[in-house]
Amino acid sequence: MHVEEDRGDEGKRIDDLLAVSGWQYIDADYRLEGRLSMVSGRGRDLYLASRGRQPEVDLSWTLSYFELLTAQRQLVTEFDLFSTAEFTYYPYRQLRAALTKDLAEDLSLDVGMDVRRLTDKADEARFNREWERLFVTASWSGLFDDTTTIALTLDGYDSSGEDVYAGNLDVRVRPEDGLELAAGSLYSLYKFDWVTLDEKDRVRTWYLGARWDAGEAWRLRFRYEYEEDDLERYQTLRIGVTWTF
Repeated sequence: MHVEEDRGDEGKRIDDLLAVSGWQYIDADYRLEGRLSMVSGRGRDLYLASRGRQPEVDLSWTLSYFELLTAQRQLVTEFDLFSTAEFTYYPYRQLRAALTKDLAEDLSLDVGMDVRRLTDKADEARFNREWERLFVTASWSGLFDDTTTIALTLDGYDSSGEDVYAGNLDVRVRPEDGLELAAGSLYSLYKFDWVTLDEKDRVRTWYLGARWDAGEAWRLRFRYEYEEDDLERYQTLRIGVTWTF
């Protein structure tokens, strides 16, 4: 992809993206996949993953590795949604391992771990963090009726030598075809604010949402969020309409 962006008084920004991806099924239940991308001749990121399942014991698993290869500075907006913040995103490595086990027809359990490390520890700062996360998620489908799904997640974070534990709840109801209602709460140790272009710490978010597929071409979305951290309170309302033609 070749993008030329006119930034007015700042002049023109030109960047080129080249990406190669592939996947291979070892058998019907085991797959390998990977992706490598470059921006303007420099390596951007590398992604490798292995996915598999054992149907006889209702068990599936994922092991993935992501690496940001070089420091990402301001690019065209098409390639870099953070460009207006004008900060450098430093190289890091992130590993994820997760298992999913179906305990019953309507009950499943997810257990996993994420580990993130900066390539150079001296780069640690806002927007560039090292952390570890352990999580356990229990999901019930049809707990009250066939239209309701409830997911409860317990998180444990270790960042900068400090342990943090939190719970998340997500409830989704599909009262009819094409309509989904959602409500819940989630905790974020670090969260990027798209409005202020800043990083928030220890954020608890409560949300209400809805999605309605109004025919084959139209989709309507609604989401309200109330967020609070140690310093401030925030409210966000998003309403979107998608027309597919």
